[in-house]
Amino acid sequence: GTAPRSGAKPRIADSEESRGRLGTPTSGRHSGPKARAGRDPNRRDGSLLGAYPSRAGWRGSLGSLILSQGEAVNNPREVLTVGHSSHPFGDFVALLRRQLVAVVADVRSVPYSRRYPQFNRRALEGSLGEHDIHYVFLGAELGARSRDASCYDAEGRIRFSRLSETGIFLQGIERVIEGAASTRMALLCAERDPANCHRAILVAPVLRERGVTVHHLLPDGSLESQEQLRERLADTAGMPARDLFRTREQRLDEAMRRRARQIAYQDPARVRTPSSRP
Repeated sequence: GTAPRSGAKPRIADSEESRGRLGTPTSGRHSGPKARAGRDPNRRDGSLLGAYPSRAGWRGSLGSLILSQGEAVNNPREVLTVGHSSHPFGDFVALLRRQLVAVVADVRSVPYSRRYPQFNRRALEGSLGEHDIHYVFLGAELGARSRDASCYDAEGRIRFSRLSETGIFLQGIERVIEGAASTRMALLCAERDPANCHRAILVAPVLRERGVTVHHLLPDGSLESQEQLRERLADTAGMPARDLFRTREQRLDEAMRRRARQIAYQDPARVRTPSSRP
């Protein structure tokens, strides 16, 4: 098969989120990989993400691709995100190679897909390894679901604001920041459009607060910045660009809060009846 066209709306299987889809962002607005210089993006060190293959140890097409780009460099304050959607694996890995991604950090709480088994955890780890791309699972730390009952509201819906403050989540954030300092990294989830996914609505805002630039890798290979995504959410919600009572930042923050509630995972087993509420 072929990768979905930019305007197509394929069904998403085994999504982290449960509702509230937005349209795909307009493609063609964003550039390809930035010119990068200086730090070796695959330096082997003591990173919490584990050992990455050094450039000297790379073999095969990915190493050739990077060398052909000239002096490949890493921005230690930049992280990409990507959704596997319904891509055939070959198309998916081509997206990663185009952006010189060396590590895929899986932030799915449940790293499996019945409809697209090529993205099951073990299969994906092996397939990426064949293309010299390292795989690490961070779904326990950065997934959209939680075992912590305090992260759910009375309707059994995850509260992103609470989840983002938990110790395990913040540990995951630190692992990403540390890993990004030495390698080109993409956070993986299922959703095609980042506006429908916790990687953009939960994880990216916390990285942004820590000075990390986040770009979302779209199905057509273009990039959407986190700032552009925030603006898109506000526009889609019909929020006026000029507001007498709110600053631009307050308007965009409100758009993000609205979206968080729309896409948050809801667990029927955690719904609290009035008598069970504290």
